[in-house]
Amino acid sequence: MEPRLTAILIWSVIKSGLFGDAAIALADRLEASVRPEMPYNKDEYWASLALYSLGLAQQAASGGGGGGGGSSNNSSSSSSGGGGRWSSPAAAAAALVEQSRRRLAPALLSLLSRNAATINQQALSNTFWAAGLLQLANDKQALAPLVAQAYRTVGEARSQTIANILYGCAVLGLTEREWAAVQGSSFPLLERLISETVRRKLVGFQPLEISCVTWAACKLGLKNSPLLESVAEFISRGGFDGVGSTQVWSNTLYAMGLIEFYDARVFQKLSSVLLLEPRPDRPPPITPADGKTPPLHLDRADARGAAGPRSPYTVVRPAVGIIRTATAQTSCNLLFAMGALRHLDEQLVDVLLARLVEVVISGRAAVVDVALAVRACAQLNYRSPLLDDLLDAALPAMKAQAPRLMSYNVLWSMLILGMLGEPRHQPLVRHLVYCVNRYGTTTWKSPSPVAEPMSSKSSMRSTPSPSGPAGLAYDDLTQLVQYHLESRFLGLTGEAYDLRPPGGMDVLVRQIRSRRQELAAQSATVVHQFVVAALQEMASSPDCVTAGVRHPRILKVESEVMLEPELVVVDILLTLAHQNPSPINPKPISYPDPNSGPYSDSDSDSDSDSDSRGQRSAAAAAAPSRAIAPSAASTLTPNSSFMLALEIDGPHHFMRNRPDHQDGPSAYRDRVLQRRLGRALGGAGVKIIQTRTWVEQLPDEASRRRYLAELLVAAAATVSVSTTPTAPASLTCRSP
Repeated sequence: MEPRLTAILIWSVIKSGLFGDAAIALADRLEASVRPEMPYNKDEYWASLALYSLGLAQQAASGGGGGGGGSSNNSSSSSSGGGGRWSSPAAAAAALVEQSRRRLAPALLSLLSRNAATINQQALSNTFWAAGLLQLANDKQALAPLVAQAYRTVGEARSQTIANILYGCAVLGLTEREWAAVQGSSFPLLERLISETVRRKLVGFQPLEISCVTWAACKLGLKNSPLLESVAEFISRGGFDGVGSTQVWSNTLYAMGLIEFYDARVFQKLSSVLLLEPRPDRPPPITPADGKTPPLHLDRADARGAAGPRSPYTVVRPAVGIIRTATAQTSCNLLFAMGALRHLDEQLVDVLLARLVEVVISGRAAVVDVALAVRACAQLNYRSPLLDDLLDAALPAMKAQAPRLMSYNVLWSMLILGMLGEPRHQPLVRHLVYCVNRYGTTTWKSPSPVAEPMSSKSSMRSTPSPSGPAGLAYDDLTQLVQYHLESRFLGLTGEAYDLRPPGGMDVLVRQIRSRRQELAAQSATVVHQFVVAALQEMASSPDCVTAGVRHPRILKVESEVMLEPELVVVDILLTLAHQNPSPINPKPISYPDPNSGPYSDSDSDSDSDSDSRGQRSAAAAAAPSRAIAPSAASTLTPNSSFMLALEIDGPHHFMRNRPDHQDGPSAYRDRVLQRRLGRALGGAGVKIIQTRTWVEQLPDEASRRRYLAELLVAAAATVSVSTTPTAPASLTCRSP
């Protein structure tokens, strides 16, 4: 039988879901007849068709169905595809792919490469799509001529071809640098494909193709603003209306979250598609920052856990509409985008969590999906009632898939959300600690067995952090240290709760402490510096009157103070007097001019251009360096002063669509500061100064000083004069 007919038969068999002995026999026959030097006319298509068929088999092996990216195969294929020797169609498909990947797929790719100059657009589309699914990354030499042909014919490429080429390169991780290493010169293929997409203004592109282009471009690190703006505009005009699968939304929003491109209109459209009617019967969410969390210590009753775990079925209703198509991966990718882009919509989060609980209960979820969903809730600082149900339902899978569990990520998320000390979750906490101690921190990227299919379902799991390996390791270790310190506070000690890093916890804590000191010293914002300068000037006022407001005497102004043992850095720590003592003869000291110092023009956690411009405006309006009076703390009695922490928070600390809702790490920081400097210890806790308030709502120096004076008055009103304050233990200070 000639190769063309064999390839057509393979396509027909695989398309029908028959992956057993017949398909393997046909693949063996085709493998025996394919030779790289054999003639292949320009009108031929069978080689790319055969490669495409193997890509379909790979999708079936991974549980994917067509363009659904994770949906199950239809019932007809599942009833007959096993072929007797295999337990399921997926197992039979995996056997076919494993055999074909060794010789047949490389032989087909080599034949197409040798004839690259004559193959058409459909063949290019099929080849790159299949090469990505089959993970033919070791055949770069064979792919290079195909890249050259794709580059030459971009102008005539169909939208499907553009999407499939970009998808294949993204899954393989083949960037321009990879092509340069193969050919000795760079083919700017990827940029040209994206530019062509933008030039066409997405005309003729289907939603699935748009989502693939967006996902591939962002995964390859090609942050093309015109492309993303075009996609957002397309969605806002209703371009995704009528899409029958969440995969399209998942790919697109995951990509936007990956490179932090935010457009509120995209989420508004997503909400209109996914949201059900409001749920008046649902209990109110618990947000740790609102002060309504139950006690965290194990020796106290827990309001949520006292009644015992609730069945998920008492909360979760069956999904309806498009959300029924959501897999665990698509659900968690949408949650990931909300967390990464700091967009909080409680109803939307609840709908996605409810679907995720359903999928987990059915046994069709990977623990990495659960971990990413929990982390997204922590980033959003939103404690949904469904989150407890999700963790309860996922615990058996977390134990069964322990090596793949991002355990320290889940520990950190539970810490942020105030869940660590709750009795209900102690079995999970102990298991997470066991996983960290057993498997270490090398499982951030979930290990993928060689036999596991690499499709879009799994490839999204291997995307590195934008900060690179060094930043990723530091973040992971910081999360472990924060768990260690918080667990000591909660009384979670003993072998079941103690982390055991190779060098010992003390060494790890010292490393993180040193690194946090370095980062804090480099991250002071311009607004931060001007607030410090204003407070120093207010401290020199003999009558404690600033801008017409009488305020507590400022005894000491400290910048960048680290609280031990929590390793929380306070932007500004003030020591204030309950009463105004006699004026002190000022001893002039110099204060650095913020305009000449090595300070960042943006918030330490944000690269927001608007924030940077606003802070430069503040710098232009602020006073230059001047003489400042020293601290007067030494003249006061021990019970005449109290402490107040000030945090200078830029836009990155808050939700983009909810400017007054803090993100999770900021809320946790404030909880620590409140318990260390709060009223119970004779302090005034913590106050937040938003940079947008300082820059946009306070037009001049006088209004800013009045704002600070009123803030101090309000803080003093919450402190009892009769309370003997207890200084926070181990305050490690650093100079600004």
